[in-house]
Amino acid sequence: MPRVGGVSQTGGAREAWTGGSNITPPTMPWNVYCRRPLDFRSAAQVQTACTKGLDNDEKLGAIDEHKNMVQLTAWIESLQYHMRNLGMDTVFKVITDLETADSETDVLVHWSRILSLDIKGWIQALTVQGVPSKDSPLRSPVCPYDLQNLEWSGNFIMNSISQKLRTDVATMVGKYPHGPVALREIINIKQQLDAAGVRTLEDQLKGFCISKEPAENVINYITKIKPVYLKLANCVDKHGSPHTRDLSTLIAKGFIKCSVETFRLRAMHFYNICNEDPTRLSWDEITSPLLLLYRSLSGQVGGWPPAEAKKRVTEQLNVNELQQTINQLTSKISDLNKTKSGTDNKVICYDCGKPGVKIGHDSCTQPGRRLHAPKKDKDKKPPAKDSDSKPKFPPLPTDNDPHEITWEGKKWKFCQKCRKGKGSWWETSSSKAHLTAEHKTGGTMSPYIAMAPPPPVTPAALPAATITFAADVKPPAGPPPASVPPVPAAADVSGRLRLFSAVDQPQPSTFTEPFPTNAVELEEAMYTLSSEGDGFGMNLYCQPVKGMAGYPPALGMLNSP
Repeated sequence: MPRVGGVSQTGGAREAWTGGSNITPPTMPWNVYCRRPLDFRSAAQVQTACTKGLDNDEKLGAIDEHKNMVQLTAWIESLQYHMRNLGMDTVFKVITDLETADSETDVLVHWSRILSLDIKGWIQALTVQGVPSKDSPLRSPVCPYDLQNLEWSGNFIMNSISQKLRTDVATMVGKYPHGPVALREIINIKQQLDAAGVRTLEDQLKGFCISKEPAENVINYITKIKPVYLKLANCVDKHGSPHTRDLSTLIAKGFIKCSVETFRLRAMHFYNICNEDPTRLSWDEITSPLLLLYRSLSGQVGGWPPAEAKKRVTEQLNVNELQQTINQLTSKISDLNKTKSGTDNKVICYDCGKPGVKIGHDSCTQPGRRLHAPKKDKDKKPPAKDSDSKPKFPPLPTDNDPHEITWEGKKWKFCQKCRKGKGSWWETSSSKAHLTAEHKTGGTMSPYIAMAPPPPVTPAALPAATITFAADVKPPAGPPPASVPPVPAAADVSGRLRLFSAVDQPQPSTFTEPFPTNAVELEEAMYTLSSEGDGFGMNLYCQPVKGMAGYPPALGMLNSP
């Protein structure tokens, strides 16, 4: 049977439970975890709950641990809640006078008083001497449940603080102290009760004012000042009296500067009472009525103007931020457009000066001359497709440039009609060289020559060959053969030959030249005819003029460059 607690009947088995006051013991457990079952599984669950400590986000840190956001008052509040629900709060209710046993102090509520109480004598009574009773002159025997709760509560507290703070506490009281001993050392480390510390807390409380709170939100204001109030309320002397005598006056004073007249009058009433007698009103007697009044006024339309003003200011800020964002985006878009426009106007070909294109474009008339390059780029070499290669042809002439020049030690002729009107230079040492005036119209595409077997005639008896380029003779249907045998180097091409393009010509073109006697002369004749077109060659069909009906089998194909 526990000294404080009782025994309950559970399914035919009797289970003890603990927790409650030493002076006025309870009649039933506060929580299911107040039980102390005997079966292993249930006992293990209860022991784990009684020793694991608070969650990581609720743990208390050392003074120099800046990342810790848990206040001492909030931590003790959580500790008080768990000690009661776990049935271990009895060992924290210290009997003030061990001789009379007529009063006790709950150090989880009045936690600063633990520094002035005889904690060592209290632990001695629980573990060795026995606890006195006001109803009996004899002390009660040592209760094993008190010993268990002392140990478990100590483990719970040590597991509810950071590693650094645990090391500081263990240095003074050991790694496994009893619950009240651990709590006393933590408060001794965290809470400074000297005169300077009290003045600092008083100045901090005086600095709070409801008018400084956004929208004069009373709920948020009370949440901020409560930790400071609890610290000052627990700063007591050895007789249990607070060091700050006018604590209630300081609390009420912070509410009297509210801009809402109804609320301000109620706060002024409380302030006047506390100013006359600081002990007349407690924390709850001041804050609870004011909190109810605030909730009533804020629930009415226009009942709490500061909230409406904040809403309007917030909306205006949102509009201003939106307008500012729009202006920034508009400015960025404008800058991008200006940059793009300026870039397009500045891009020119450094060779021919054509705007909107870069150097090396296809239709450049002055390739490699750098006539329009900036001064800083005048001496720079133009980009070359192949770093080791040089231009093979002279630059294209302008309107006033000559069409017959000497370039790189060689003589050249220029034809404006070649390359489909783009113009082309021809080296005079080649039979293909010609000027614009000498250009003759021809077909397109690469040359294809179909040859028939020559008639049995003597070449010496033949006159000069007449090669006719005519549209009245049609090429064979379909594409040229995919594969034809090559023309021998000394092919016998005796006889008159007719060459014509694969495309129809509006007017036939006939010219006479010495008759070709081999494949080389035939190729030159073919290229001369094809160069009159686009300068690259075309599909040409070759057959004897006389004695042939239709198109003969192809003997070979010659490709001009």
